[in-house]
Amino acid sequence: MAPYFRKLRPFERGIYLSHLRALSSEDRRLRFHSITSDEQLERYAASVDFEQTVFLGAFMEGALVGAGAVALHSKTFDEAEIAVSVASQVRGHGIGGTLTRRTLRIARNRGSRSVWMFCLPDNTPMQRIARRLHGQLSLHQGTLDARLELTPATPFTRLGETFEDGVGVARSVSDLVFGRVA
Repeated sequence: MAPYFRKLRPFERGIYLSHLRALSSEDRRLRFHSITSDEQLERYAASVDFEQTVFLGAFMEGALVGAGAVALHSKTFDEAEIAVSVASQVRGHGIGGTLTRRTLRIARNRGSRSVWMFCLPDNTPMQRIARRLHGQLSLHQGTLDARLELTPATPFTRLGETFEDGVGVARSVSDLVFGRVA
């Protein structure tokens, strides 16, 4: 079954935390740039400000299998940072790339002019995604930094986000109705 994507709401913080806990220690290292314990993940999930951060989830059969986070910086949101995690069992099917593209549009629609992605030098999938999106990569203190410049939002980018939000919610409701929730 193909994944569907929708935004996570503050009351779904636990679903996001469960996704992070399910990541292997290596996947946690790649996502957070260090070895990360369950307790650290709990503190991170509890501290997320949903006013400043938008989460996009990738779902398959009702289970969260990937997540993208857009952390909007400053009061004007002119700069943002994105991070992506995908469960190892569903990698290689474009979920990470789709989450990245959609989180970029979310940042763009909120006024961000540039977005940062940070990854470790051995995280080749994220490097590949950043290069495909024309990110400018540089090595800084052991981390690869990718800066992506965004064009201003248009009515079409906003409409696209709104449409995809509706499709994601409809798919979630369908999973609930037909018992496909993990």
